[in-house]
Amino acid sequence: MSEKLSGWRREEGFTIVEMAAAVVILGIIVILVTVNYASTRTTVALKSAADEVESAINRCYTIASQEGVDVYLKFWDETGDHPKHYAIYRVYAPEGIDEETDDLPTETPAPGSGYTTDGSGHFWFKLAEGRCWASADITLLFQRRGTNVVISLVEGGPDLQVTVMVGQGDTRTVEFNEMGEIIKDDESG
Repeated sequence: MSEKLSGWRREEGFTIVEMAAAVVILGIIVILVTVNYASTRTTVALKSAADEVESAINRCYTIASQEGVDVYLKFWDETGDHPKHYAIYRVYAPEGIDEETDDLPTETPAPGSGYTTDGSGHFWFKLAEGRCWASADITLLFQRRGTNVVISLVEGGPDLQVTVMVGQGDTRTVEFNEMGEIIKDDESG
């Protein structure tokens, strides 16, 4: 009797078309989330690497200024001696002691930072925990001149800059002057 009152009979469940539409919509959502997540990871990795480059520059500047020693900051690309790493080496000029060539302990990593070591006290820091690398091998020299520290390029491109990369061409460049001041931290790709 209730069927006669309503005038129609309701079937239970979904049709195949409704199910297919729901699956397609869910698939599109999953694809969009995945692409956005990958893009966000790349952006975060590049930001982390750029921040780490700036921090390393500041650390080397401070060492040269406070200790009065020459300091080398070396970045390796993805294929160098220490791929995706960088290192800080002191050179004690009057004594002729060079931490890198004389096999002496180098700058020790801060707790919680990623690094590789050979066990003899040489430390190579992982750039953005190994997710990023310098676009080319780059070596910078920090030298105290009176009360200032001057930075010069020993190996690498023509400018005082470090370009970090991840993946197939996503890059970020940190450019600075010979006094260690960051001129720009440029995101490109």
